Amino acid sequence: MTHRRVGSRWALASVIAVGLTGLIGVSGTAHAGGGDFVFHKLYREDAFAEFVVHHGDCALERTVIQVTFHQDFYTEDPHVPGPRTSLFGLGISEFDCNDQFVANFSSPGGSGPFDIEPGLSSAKVHTTMQACQDFPSAGPCFDVDIRAYFKGVGDIDENQTHNVVNEPDCKIDELIITKTREARVWAKFAFTEPGGQPTVYEVSTANLSPNGASLSSDFERLFMQGDGFECTEH
Repeated sequence: MTHRRVGSRWALASVIAVGLTGLIGVSGTAHAGGGDFVFHKLYREDAFAEFVVHHGDCALERTVIQVTFHQDFYTEDPHVPGPRTSLFGLGISEFDCNDQFVANFSSPGGSGPFDIEPGLSSAKVHTTMQACQDFPSAGPCFDVDIRAYFKGVGDIDENQTHNVVNEPDCKIDELIITKTREARVWAKFAFTEPGGQPTVYEVSTANLSPNGASLSSDFERLFMQGDGFECTEH
């Protein structure tokens, strides 16, 4: 078994996109009464971290691991709580001694229990996700056991927008609250690539790339009533 415990801070030379666009929240509205009433409410939570693991006999050889854990509650009925949806993302990128991007493995998506404690204070995840080679060509898949713990640190960056329109032909009440907090993090990734040896990466805050680690939440509520054309003009 290859077991690598990393305890130093490293700089990331390239930001690797790992196809996590599927983690963007749900959008849409519900219409009733001939299109004169619209309501939707969304609450979502996200934890993100990107690590750089240096290994081998040269300074540039490294593995970049990016994870995102997401859940949301979405409803179009003001009297019925929304169902819970969770979605996890994983990307593993490999660079050689010449700083060349040589391989990438990404997950088609995973899910599992995930909650951020109040005040963006902490989050804990234990899940198994599948990673599949997608560069330099499509290749085999393998399971990755992931354990991660996030601890919120510092102030919470909060942005709030409240839009109100109160006219005879259009009433709108829209509230959006976004909160973000930096995080310390510890994680363990255990996997065996096809034909390879078991590998374990243990990483912490010291191994974060400049993209860092964070906890965040978003709350969106929209109520709109009136003539559909008139309201869309606002």
